[in-house]
Order: sequence, then structure tokens, then C-alpha cells
Amino acid sequence: IRIHAFGFPARGLKHAAGIGKITGSLKLDTDDAHWEPPLAAVKCLDQKRRHGNTMNTLGIIGGLSWASTQQYYRLINEEINRVRGRQASAELLIRSINFQPVIDAQVRNDWNAAAALLCDAARDLERGGAKAFLIASNTMHLVYDQVRDAVGIPGLNIFDATAAQIHAKGLHKVGLLGTRYTMSL
Repeated sequence: IRIHAFGFPARGLKHAAGIGKITGSLKLDTDDAHWEPPLAAVKCLDQKRRHGNTMNTLGIIGGLSWASTQQYYRLINEEINRVRGRQASAELLIRSINFQPVIDAQVRNDWNAAAALLCDAARDLERGGAKAFLIASNTMHLVYDQVRDAVGIPGLNIFDATAAQIHAKGLHKVGLLGTRYTMSL
């Protein structure tokens, strides 16, 4: 995979994207209601339960920052409303954590400490009844595998959702902009 990171090295995305060399362009716009990670979340939510016509409950690990949590909440609900109509909204649990201890762990390069905070949040969501979780942050997907392994519910991985969008659009070259931590994934 070749990811142009605009001045920063982009490492580790090969295994996450699961795709070969890419050449083309992709716009992933968080203002677009069809941005792939929230759309993947809607697909998870909208599967009918065995008994009845209700949605699955999705857990969101948020607070990483509150602004990204707000974006995920808005986009997921807009898409549920578009798919289901009327006044439908998503069945969500949000576990918003204090971002400062996560930032402190990032600065110390202590990703295990950051992972522990997210693992605790994921366990809270699972105990609360979530049937799946997502991390409402690009950067914190660095610890996604640890969080996924800490719970018995599936997670929605932003890399998988983005790779699916790249494949669906037939793209071969993409650009990635992000924080220093995101660019080092």
C-alpha cells in the first residue's frame, strides 16, 4: 500500500487496510453523511434483532475529543434517520472519557496506559448492553486491537471501514492527513 502522508511517514496501515498498492484519490469528509465509519456503524445498528424490529445498541468510546464524539453521534443519527425515516434515531451508549489522561499517556509514549483507559470504557459499554463498540477517534485506533481483545463484543475499526470505501471506489492512491500520532500508526 502506498499512502501519501503529506510530510509524515505513514506506517502500519498496510495490515489495517488489507490492500495492495493504491493509486487514485479519496475524499473522506466528516461532514458527509455517507462517511464510511458512521455508515458501518449504521449497518451494525440496523440489523434486526431476532425478536422484534429494534436496533442493536452500539457503544461509542468518546471524549477523544468531545468534538469527534459529537461528529460520530450526529452522522450516525442522520444516517439512521435517512435509512429508517420519520424520527428514527440510533440506539447508542456513549462512554465519554476524560481526554487529558489519554493525552498525558501519549506524551509519555505510554500506549499501554492509554489502552487501559479505553479498555475500561469498552467494558463499561459492554456491561451497559452494547452489542458492538467503536472508538470515536482516528489516533486512538493505535490501541484498537487491545480494546477489542478486552471485551466480548465486536468493534468497528476505522481502518477496515476506510479500506472498504477505498475498495468500493476502486481507488489506488490515497492521501492521509492527521495528527503526529495518527501518522505514526
